Amino acid sequence: MYLDGSKYYTIYEYDNKEKLIKIKEFSKENSLTSETDISYDGRTRREKRTNYNTKDGSIYGTYTTVYERDVKTAYLSNSKYANTKTTYTYNKEGDLSASNYVGKTSSTSNYDYEYNRKDNWIKKHYRSGKYQYFYFREIIFENGDVTGSDAFDKNYINKYGNFTNVNVVPLVLKKTKKTTVTNTNMPSFANKNWTFTTVKIGENTKALNGTCDLTVQNSNKMDVGAKVNFSLFLNDKKTEMNLTIKGYSNRDKSYFWTMEDSTKAKVYLSLFKEKIGKIDAVLTLGEGANKTMVFLN
Repeated sequence: MYLDGSKYYTIYEYDNKEKLIKIKEFSKENSLTSETDISYDGRTRREKRTNYNTKDGSIYGTYTTVYERDVKTAYLSNSKYANTKTTYTYNKEGDLSASNYVGKTSSTSNYDYEYNRKDNWIKKHYRSGKYQYFYFREIIFENGDVTGSDAFDKNYINKYGNFTNVNVVPLVLKKTKKTTVTNTNMPSFANKNWTFTTVKIGENTKALNGTCDLTVQNSNKMDVGAKVNFSLFLNDKKTEMNLTIKGYSNRDKSYFWTMEDSTKAKVYLSLFKEKIGKIDAVLTLGEGANKTMVFLN
């Protein structure tokens, strides 16, 4: 439904075996915008989408996606702008290993992975032509187990080429006039009380029990510039951290704060919008391979 009260709608058609065979989409002016025909041949499924110009009914283009056992293996685009075809191949773990694009120009993209013992990729290398990209992934499971690391790994990068510079280059931000912004999407609280049973120190995950208390000084929001106190109790020892909030971002699945102590040491808090298992938040002390992560319940 649009703000003016008008509606767009979609019609679905099924065969006598309740398989979806057609999708029609209509604009708020009741004009047909697209039509998708779906056909089946054993374990192969083809979805051919036709897009229409709602003013005169002419065809913009047709776009066909082919699936084998519900995995995309090909995509064909035919329009007045270009006719192209992309095919996809996968490795034994089911991850994309290559894509081959054929059009006015042709190109091949390749993917390499490093996996943990449960076949979850934790490092990925992507290359297409002269461009190469590297990804490092840390996975947090519902039971609190952690695998992988988002730390920059020079050794992994140099497996795929003798790169002269594989250092992390800090971004140089353009100086702008400072303004005060009230972020209405930021959650409101003056304090939080958590327990924890899991701590990751560097690459080692340990079962450690403790509590963590957060107090925002003179405010009910963790705005940039606010003063925050963390009290961690572990093995009958109390650690106090007095921090200043330096940054905030509202991410897809979490609220994320960057903080510093008086020595400029970094501390990060990620508060999940929905709990991951029992985990409500992650407190990260430090950066890189030696950082400590406390999983807060």
